[in-house]
Amino acid sequence: MVTYKIIQFIQKHRINRLIVHGFKTSTHTHRYIHESIYNTFVYIASIFQHYQIEVFWCDDQYSTKYIYSPIIYNPLDNFLIFSTPHLETDIYLPLLDNAYYILHYRKYKVYSDIPITKYDNLLLTKRAVKYVDFRYSPDNIDYHPNNMEGVIEIDKTPFWFDTIENEANLAWATNLLPEDIDINIEKIRASEKPLFILQSYFCGSVWRVNNTEIECWKKICESRNINCIIEKQLDEQIHQKNVMKSYLSISIQGSDQRQSTNKYYIPCRIFKNISYGAIPITNNIGVYNMLNGFRVIYDVEHDKLMEKSIERYHEIQNNYQEYKDEQIRIMEFVRDHHTYLNRIYTCIQYGFSEIKEN
Repeated sequence: MVTYKIIQFIQKHRINRLIVHGFKTSTHTHRYIHESIYNTFVYIASIFQHYQIEVFWCDDQYSTKYIYSPIIYNPLDNFLIFSTPHLETDIYLPLLDNAYYILHYRKYKVYSDIPITKYDNLLLTKRAVKYVDFRYSPDNIDYHPNNMEGVIEIDKTPFWFDTIENEANLAWATNLLPEDIDINIEKIRASEKPLFILQSYFCGSVWRVNNTEIECWKKICESRNINCIIEKQLDEQIHQKNVMKSYLSISIQGSDQRQSTNKYYIPCRIFKNISYGAIPITNNIGVYNMLNGFRVIYDVEHDKLMEKSIERYHEIQNNYQEYKDEQIRIMEFVRDHHTYLNRIYTCIQYGFSEIKEN
C-alpha cells in the first residue's frame, strides 16, 4: 500500500532519478541512514517495469554542483533527492525546478549553529520537506511553542507533521525492507525452539550520552555471568545475526534521551532489533508507550529491567508458541509502519501535499 502510493507520486511527476546526496564515502555514523535511504530508493526503482528509474548516491563534491553534468543532475530529468543539511552534506546540492527534496534538518547547521535558509522558498512552495528526528511530542510547549497548532498526528505512531514549518517529526527506521522482515518472521514461525541464547548484545556507539547506562548494564550482566557483547560491528549481516541470537539485544539509552513522556528520543535500534527478530527491551518510557499493546520489557532501573527480562526468558522456555505469536505480531507491526518506505511516504504525503488519506 505504502509502496504503491510512493509510485503514484513518482509517476505523476515523471520522476526518473532518485538521489541520495552526501556521505557516500564518509565514516560518519549518519552514513548508515543515507545507505538505508539509498537501498530503499533502489527497491522502489526495481518495481518499475514500464520505464527506467535511475538511482544515484553521490558525495557532496564540487563536481555535482553543475546541473548540466550528464552523470547526475541535468535539466531534462526529474528528481527526488534526499540530503542532510543538518550535517552540511548539501554544500554543492543544486536547487532545481525539476526536483523534490527530502531534507534532514531542523533549523541550524550542527557544527556552526548557522541558520539554514537555502530551502526556505522550496518549503513554502511544497517542493521541499524537512525530515526532523523525533525528540518531543507536539504538546510539549517548552520545545514546540505552537503547541498543537498546525499539527497532523501520524497514525499508529507518536510522530507528527508540522504544517507551519513543513516538517515531519519522525524517528529513523529499520534498515530492512518488508520482504527482509518477512524472511526473519518465517525463521521464527518455522522454529520449534528459541533461536537465541541467554547473552546480551549492543551494537552502536558508547559515548557521553549513554556511557553510564551501558556500563551499569555491563556490570549487571557480569554479576549474573551473562556474556555481554558491546561492539561496533561493521559487517551488517553479522550484526543482524548477533541480534537475532542474543536474547538480551538491548535498546537502552541515556537520561538525556528519555526525559519524560513527551520529551524523548526514539532510536532506530529498537526498530532494527525487532525486525531482526529480537524481543524489545528498553529503559525509555516513550518507546514503551509507542509499543503499547505489545510484549515489551521496560523498566527505568536496570537491575529491575534485567529481572523482568530473565522472568520473560523462563516464560518463553515454558510456552514457546505464545512467544512466537507475540514476536511475529510486533515484527509485522514494524514491517508495516517503521521501514524507510513508511518514512519516505509520510514526507511525500504531507510535505508535498500530494496524497490524501481516504
